[in-house]
Amino acid sequence: MSESQSLATRTVRGVFWTGSAFGLQIVTTFAFFRFLSLEQMGQFG
Repeated sequence: MSESQSLATRTVRGVFWTGSAFGLQIVTTFAFFRFLSLEQMGQFG
């Protein structure tokens, strides 16, 4: 029975794992832009 659910379980876990990492990166990026000015962060280019 676990074999028939393994693909769905792995898919859900993979989506959650990837999505949580992506979400954490986005939140961190927005936090930096929200609380720090461009002069404090520096500019590339």
